[in-house]
Amino acid sequence: MFASKISAQADVFGPVHDAIKVWWTQAEGLNPLSLMHRRFGRETDRDGEAFRHQWSFIESHLIDSESGGWFSPTDREGNLEGDGRKASQWKANYHTARGMMNVVRMLREEGASD
Repeated sequence: MFASKISAQADVFGPVHDAIKVWWTQAEGLNPLSLMHRRFGRETDRDGEAFRHQWSFIESHLIDSESGGWFSPTDREGNLEGDGRKASQWKANYHTARGMMNVVRMLREEGASD
């Protein structure tokens, strides 16, 4: 899984202490992966592969395919943390909407169809 790939490389800053995957950081994380793939994709598919892993995790564990919206945090395996509520006084659509609009724009510019 993408989390374990990042965790395996996180020794530069020390061990991972908090592996919770929060909806907004997962959505925003797609942007730099897209940008890096755009810049270095001809040389290596490392960032493209990481983007696909990240999106797969989001689609499988964070997006509510039945009722819409994004779940709140999960652990690195995708199990919901807490009571599974999708709304709170601290949760808004800013990051998810921004992240997805930027990714869609970049994919369209690259000519991707899916």
